[in-house]
Amino acid sequence: MHTTTTKQYGIHEAFVIREDASFVTAELTIDVRAPHTLESEALRFVFTEALQAGCGSYTREAFIHAQSILGTTIRVTAHDTFVQVSIRARNAVLSKVIALVKDMLTHPTFTPSELKRIKQHLTNILKLSKEDARPRAHEQFVNLLVSENDWRYSFDTDELIAAIGNVQVKNLKLFHKSIFTGVWIATYGGTEKDSKKVAAAYRALHAGRGSGDTLQYIGTVREIEKKTLSLIDIPSKQNIEFSIGAPLPIFRDHPDFPALVFGISVLGLYGGFSGRLMSTVREKEGLTYMIYARIEDVTKHDEGYWRIATFFTPQEAVRGITATILEITTLRDNGITHDELKRFKAILKTRATLIRDSLSKTVQEIHSRQQVDETEAEHEALLEKIHSLTTAHVNTVLKKYINPNSLIISGAGPTKSVESVLKKLTV
Repeated sequence: MHTTTTKQYGIHEAFVIREDASFVTAELTIDVRAPHTLESEALRFVFTEALQAGCGSYTREAFIHAQSILGTTIRVTAHDTFVQVSIRARNAVLSKVIALVKDMLTHPTFTPSELKRIKQHLTNILKLSKEDARPRAHEQFVNLLVSENDWRYSFDTDELIAAIGNVQVKNLKLFHKSIFTGVWIATYGGTEKDSKKVAAAYRALHAGRGSGDTLQYIGTVREIEKKTLSLIDIPSKQNIEFSIGAPLPIFRDHPDFPALVFGISVLGLYGGFSGRLMSTVREKEGLTYMIYARIEDVTKHDEGYWRIATFFTPQEAVRGITATILEITTLRDNGITHDELKRFKAILKTRATLIRDSLSKTVQEIHSRQQVDETEAEHEALLEKIHSLTTAHVNTVLKKYINPNSLIISGAGPTKSVESVLKKLTV
């Protein structure tokens, strides 16, 4: 398996070639970096649904049936400032799948009846999302760090529902024209022949329609000077979901970034049992089942944050938060050990290798890097810097950025009974 990249036709492309692959997986991200407003957010959500609700001679039901017959998946989603099209298809039916995607992107029907259905569908989803404690704790955490015009800001659910209700067919048609004028970011995985077949289709769709220019936005984060507690009461839940962390006012190319990635991995390596938080708060004290930490949203153009994701029962919430803050304090004051330096270098290296064993995971990994404008060379340089870290360097950086006295503690769940006690932790 090997990877190549290119920038032409207004498309930034990456090819992950594996000649024994029996399927193609492809990700297309369309950058529509319009100003981040309530109205633009609502329109983007409606548009991604409408794009899949009929095109050309296909009704929505016929389009779904065509995918089923081919045994393929075509998904359109909205996130950040992007509209993303994901496809996965067997080599034998790829040409027919490409034809479906082209029809969807160029001839969406946007019928009034489907728009009405979509509005009701999204309204139901958003109403249900009020009960989804984990993402609400995360969204609230981020909202305390960024301004309303930042692409990471989450608007009030009821206000978003109202804005969705105001979307009209003419808005969808105008938005549809805009998807061909900005940068397209594409990553293809499969045999060289079939990957190039998808690339040729996307190039033909985009070529000559726009300059490939995109609105450049610099995302900044607020300074947090003291512990800040923010709670959302969701009485129907049994656990309180927490996002705990702080801003990182640096970009991805900052010299301190590799050491921060490593130090936060030692604290709570995401998706594993090796981090300190899992060893103490979960294994030793039995206060939760899941507790991870990582750096998020730090790119070449965006400052970000480090964040711990976990949950506790209301009865264990105070003990859990206290134990978590203690681990943060210990990491800042004492740093990592020489054994942890050696062990986590091996863990991170193994993780990077395992990703390369999966075509789909490799495509997703490389595509996510393309979206933040990180080249393969820059990624390899980051891995090399992490491999070259010393204990002293990591510990110096941790003391510089980790401050247990200026944390955001965002919780969502049955918080009412413990709100007054939790507030005492932030005094």
